[in-house]
Amino acid sequence: MFKGLRVMLFVGLLAMLLMVSSAVVAQQWSYEDGTYRGIFADGSEIQVSIQLTLENNIVTAIRYRGLAYRGVDYRASEDEAIVGMLEQHEELIQYLVGKDIRSAMDDLRQPGEIVDTTVADTYTGATLRGNKVISAIRDALSRGIYSY
Repeated sequence: MFKGLRVMLFVGLLAMLLMVSSAVVAQQWSYEDGTYRGIFADGSEIQVSIQLTLENNIVTAIRYRGLAYRGVDYRASEDEAIVGMLEQHEELIQYLVGKDIRSAMDDLRQPGEIVDTTVADTYTGATLRGNKVISAIRDALSRGIYSY
C-alpha cells in the first residue's frame, strides 16, 4: 500500500514539475514584439552587427548594421570577392524572414543548406559563418527590445 502511494506521489510530483518547466520554457522562449539589436565581436573588432524585428516570434525584418572581417567592411567594399561574401551573408539572414526565430535560427549553423557557399573570399580568407550571425542574434535577444 505504501509503495503504491509513493509511486502515485512521485508520478504526481513529476507531472507537476513537467507542467512548471514547460511554462518556464514557453515564457523564456517567447519574445516581445519589437526591434532588437545585437553584435558578434572577436577581440576588439565587431564583425557582425544586426537589427531584427519580431512579431509573435516571427522575423518580419532583418538587416546588417555592420559586417566586417580583419578590418575590411563588407558593406563598403567594391572588391568582387567581398561583394560575393556580402551577398551570401544577406541571403543567409533573409532566410529568417517569415520564420519563427526560436526554431529557424539554428538552421544558420548549416549555411551551405541555405546559400551557395562555393564562392570563397580569397582576399580575406573569410568564410560564411552562420555561428557569428547566430551569436549576434542571441546577443540582440538577450539585450531586449531596442525599440517598439
